Amino acid sequence: MTAATPDPKLPGVETIASQGAPGFAAYTWWGVFGPANMPPALAKRVAEELAQPAKAPAVTEKLSTQGMEVNGGLPVHLGGMVRKEIPRWAKVINYNNIKPGD
Repeated sequence: MTAATPDPKLPGVETIASQGAPGFAAYTWWGVFGPANMPPALAKRVAEELAQPAKAPAVTEKLSTQGMEVNGGLPVHLGGMVRKEIPRWAKVINYNNIKPGD
């Protein structure tokens, strides 16, 4: 369990943080990226259109049974998350001397 907190759907499964790695949390996520110069209004519209099917009850229910949660948001939210994750994972890459092709 790589989430920061235990999942109530998985009773008895402890988090990595509770197993001796305090503060550990890692999530799988997906995002859709466009060109850097995409007009903000267009990026917002694309995000809204893509969020529609992802928020359908049948989809969210299916994903929930697989331990996933739909958090779709605005492009600015994805950009902020990516900017936050880059230095975090850069430390892991540098510490372990990971190179392309490893």
